[in-house]
Amino acid sequence: MINSKRLRFSPMQLSDVYDFKNWSKHKSNLYYDYNFFEESDEDILAWYKWKNKAFCKYYSIFLGDKAIGYISFKNINKLLKTAVLGIVFDPAYLSQGYGKETLLTMLDVFFNKWNFKKLYLRVAKFNKRALNLYKTFAFEEYSSYFQAYINPEPEEDDLEYLENKDDFFILFGKPFFYCYKMYLEKDTFNEVVKCISN
Repeated sequence: MINSKRLRFSPMQLSDVYDFKNWSKHKSNLYYDYNFFEESDEDILAWYKWKNKAFCKYYSIFLGDKAIGYISFKNINKLLKTAVLGIVFDPAYLSQGYGKETLLTMLDVFFNKWNFKKLYLRVAKFNKRALNLYKTFAFEEYSSYFQAYINPEPEEDDLEYLENKDDFFILFGKPFFYCYKMYLEKDTFNEVVKCISN
């Protein structure tokens, strides 16, 4: 088990996933695919098995006894000392500093306890909250691409969509959005931690 000031992190268990089904839902359809919709025991077990596969580590994020999110290290390459980051929170716990606290703690584990060298991630350009968090830790953009938008169409009064309309475009009659590929190296992370701590 790993602890930070307010949070606790432990390898994801099937019982944690039953907490996830009680999470609130995102107000904007932009994040529809981050909502947790699995309800039946069969669906929950299938989701858990899908996430917990080879070359992946998933940790549940607890506030007290409640699982409020999870963080993942996927496509782990022990030879190259790399992995791909993923992080998801119950929408009710966003914008409260838990993402920053999670990354401070778990990236320290990733780089300095597990001794990995580089961490990758992918993020939608419209996801400004996540982008700002990653930039706080000095993740660097190294590539961009576009991806088909498969979530339900945003409502006309969806403020988050309206503020990020330029991140979308129509191609052959279908909506697409821009994404970034980013990376963070161990030395850079350790320098950032020194700055954050001072």
